[in-house]
Amino acid sequence: MAAETAQTDVGTAAASAERSGREVVRAVALAAAGAGCFALVHTSTFPTLPIYLSLRGASEADVALIIGMIGIVSIVFRPFTGWLIDAWGRREMMATALLSFSGVAAGYGFATHLLPLGFCRAIQGMNVGVMNAAVNTYVSDVAPARRRAEFLGYLNAVQTTATSIGPTLGFALLSWSAPNPLSTAAIWWPALASFGGYNFAALFVFMMVVTAIGAILTLLAPSPPRPSGRRRLSWRHLFYPKALVPMLLMVGLTVPFASVITYLPFYAPGKGLGNVGLYFTCQALGALTAGLTLGRVADRVGRRPVVTVGMLGAGAAMLLLAAAPNAALLLAAGALAGFSQGGARNGIAAWTADHAPPHERGAALSTSSMGFDVGVSAGSFVLAAVVPTLGISAGWYVAAIVPIAGSLCAGLFLKDRRLH
Repeated sequence: MAAETAQTDVGTAAASAERSGREVVRAVALAAAGAGCFALVHTSTFPTLPIYLSLRGASEADVALIIGMIGIVSIVFRPFTGWLIDAWGRREMMATALLSFSGVAAGYGFATHLLPLGFCRAIQGMNVGVMNAAVNTYVSDVAPARRRAEFLGYLNAVQTTATSIGPTLGFALLSWSAPNPLSTAAIWWPALASFGGYNFAALFVFMMVVTAIGAILTLLAPSPPRPSGRRRLSWRHLFYPKALVPMLLMVGLTVPFASVITYLPFYAPGKGLGNVGLYFTCQALGALTAGLTLGRVADRVGRRPVVTVGMLGAGAAMLLLAAAPNAALLLAAGALAGFSQGGARNGIAAWTADHAPPHERGAALSTSSMGFDVGVSAGSFVLAAVVPTLGISAGWYVAAIVPIAGSLCAGLFLKDRRLH
């Protein structure tokens, strides 16, 4: 298997070498732009969809169930994602996820009952898993092997920027009254132009337009050579064994992330931080900086050192968060968390792509990214058991243990291999 991986990756590197640097940059830029469109639209639903569901008659329990459905569906569907990416093509699956998301936006606009709204949310969850795995696989294919982490870092920088803008933009659209460029939304959904005092028509048309643009950009990206090898669904596509360690490392990175999302709004005001969004802004800036810099470091010194140090940094950020006496150190913890998690995540994706043959790379990256879904659920459950008894600060200390343990796992089991 190692010989097959080395041989196929040599072929991938040779094919990449034949393309000019400009062609590679163009391919990655178009794929990253499509992924950025997806992230922008997806995160625009974070603050807006709960409001919409509530106005449609959902109780608090209903809202929690429908919003949380995205993680459950993503975990269930994720094993099949890798096979679809390897069998149908990376670019094709990216475009499918974007166009499907456009349909989801239309579905939200026309649905008036909780069942179809829940169905739309489930489709959104499947699209998230497909898009994340497909775009990472595409960039891993087109980038030269020796610069793989660098280009994955640039992709992450684009996605991070879109993710930091999406929630704010989505909520701003709800208060955007006519006349405006989206006032034609009232043609399709006149009742939603001022539904509950919010302009949901503008939001849903925005989602449809941006995802359609993202699909066009994705299809303009050059199609990488179709890897040779099996395309029948097999157990290796449902769970790729060599991606077990990367998946566990992703769990370790995500547990602190999940705990911060859940409990920071209750913790930050006591430390003097009135606007909790500032923490996430600092975290996004840290991740953006990591995407622009640490990918090249991982290509130069290896994936293992970057992942190991990144996970230690993620643990240190949680310790700083637990001990922070004021808002300034709270924001410093956010910047450190974003920088550490961004660098480690890039290194994990690059290592996974390095060790999988091209015709199984989609399955490998899909399996490793499953750790994000598992980490979100595990982090929420673990902290829910700790915080009521010991307090939020104690919860941060517990959360810090997981990435620190992950750094030991990375140091022991992530063996970098020679790239050509």
